[in-house]
This record gives sequence, structure tokens and C-alpha cells, in this order.
Amino acid sequence: MCAAPSEFEYKSTDENTGEAPAPRRARKIMIVGRIIGWLLVIVGIVILARDLLGLINDGTFAPVAAGELWFSLHQGSLMLAEPVVSRYIPLIGPWLWHPVISTTLTWPAFLVVGVPGLILSYVFRRRPRLRPKAATA
Repeated sequence: MCAAPSEFEYKSTDENTGEAPAPRRARKIMIVGRIIGWLLVIVGIVILARDLLGLINDGTFAPVAAGELWFSLHQGSLMLAEPVVSRYIPLIGPWLWHPVISTTLTWPAFLVVGVPGLILSYVFRRRPRLRPKAATA
């Protein structure tokens, strides 16, 4: 005998964890990832616009480096970042700062911010919902 639909009780949270069901959590994570991605893209565009204004004013395109921008925004955190990464990240800390992070800090800031934003926006993009095929009998 089949139970009537009214006999089923829908629970909006997982009984074990008290959290939302997995599809709802995944949807929220997708939205957060998309928002972070678009914010990074917008910040990258703002930095590029700043660099292009310098081109209009001076006649030369000289994009600001990521390290230079970080230094002008908050030099204390930049000076603290190297010792923290070198000391407190086990095994790869010293290697991570000097060839990887220090090289990245010399790249144009609009690329350092904008490219991860584009990647996040693509990874967390809206996808069309799959609709079940109609059963043919």
C-alpha cells in the first residue's frame, strides 16, 4: 500500500546536523562564490580604469604592480605577510613567499585581482537546471 503525499513530512533541515539539505547549501555556496568573483572582477576593472586614467594624463601606460598597490593601501600588512608566511606555513612557507608570492606581487594589480575573479565567476556561474525527461509508455 502506498502512503498518501500528505502522510510524508517534509523537513527543511538535516536531522543530524541541523543544517539545510545539501542542494540548498550548494546553492548558497554557488551564490557566495559568484558574488566574490564579481566583486573581484569589479575591483580589477576599477584598478584598470585607474591605470587608464594615468595613460590619459601622462601619455604612457604604466599599470600599478600588485605589491605597490598593497603597499600604498596598507604597508603594515605587507611587511607582516612575509614573516608570517615564511614561519607559520609548514614545509612550503619560505619557498611559497620568494618565488611565488613575490613574483605575483610584481604583476599588474588589475590582472592579479581580475583573473581570479573571472575564474570564480565562471566556476560558480548559473547553470541551467536539468529537467527530467517525460516518461513515454
